[in-house]
Amino acid sequence: MLDWIFGLVAALAWAISAPVVDTGMKEIKKAESKEAPLIGLLVALVVGLIVLSPIFFLDSGQTYGNSFDVVWAGIFTFPVGTFLYYFAIGRMTAKRAVPVANVKPIFSVFLAALILGEALTRNILASLILIIFGLFFIRISAGGVKREINALEEHGTFLFVFLSVPLAWALGEVSMGAALSPSDNSILATFMALLFATVIYIIVLLVFRREDLKRMHLAPGLKWFAVHGFLSFGIGYTALFTSIAYIGVAKTALITGAWPLLAIPTSIIGEKLRGESIEHRNLRWIALGASLIFAGALINLVGLS
Repeated sequence: MLDWIFGLVAALAWAISAPVVDTGMKEIKKAESKEAPLIGLLVALVVGLIVLSPIFFLDSGQTYGNSFDVVWAGIFTFPVGTFLYYFAIGRMTAKRAVPVANVKPIFSVFLAALILGEALTRNILASLILIIFGLFFIRISAGGVKREINALEEHGTFLFVFLSVPLAWALGEVSMGAALSPSDNSILATFMALLFATVIYIIVLLVFRREDLKRMHLAPGLKWFAVHGFLSFGIGYTALFTSIAYIGVAKTALITGAWPLLAIPTSIIGEKLRGESIEHRNLRWIALGASLIFAGALINLVGLS
């Protein structure tokens, strides 16, 4: 009955973690360390594994779905999607990367219908449209769409962020949707996805970036990536995959798709703690965007009842 709660927990965890990883990337920029984001992702992966590791030893009889799909979910979600997200934040900061990358619900909803056969109901389509417009108005509250596009093109990352990051995350969600059923242990599935992803990522680093691993103790900002691993991987993705197991990919994507709205206050707090100037926002656009997102989420939740 309250299966939608898991999606809300995931959105809250990501909203809190966004300014955390942004702080880590700012430390990396100051230190001009090119290898630090690679090591930061490794730290986040390992911390996520540590947080979830007790589940591996609790009950050997638990199932975690189709192993092949879980492997792909781990690859798309963590080494691919999250690394591209780190790259985007490094180029643009979280304030710009988070909302733009969050066109993910579009990819998730239609890929779920195409690959998993999930129904595109009127409630889902109406919810998707409202949330997209809501995010659009939230974004222009800081100065308009043209400013955002110019800022992205200035960094050469407009199409990159708009396509690769949300697509990778959506493919991860669809892969886990193919793997899990409500009877499977979603916590164990998240742990196994992280485990496979971490092993593959370490192999890639050993083959292509061995020197970076030797200098990992010198990388700046790693504590922030550790916190991000705890919040995003240990809590956020466990909640996300649990929601997918119970209500499906599309409905979960629409619940978690509102996290940029939740990230506004956490980003402001992060800016204040770092002593940065607070970006001016038009409260009327925020109110309109928040109302549309709330209406979209409500329509989605009505469809779950």
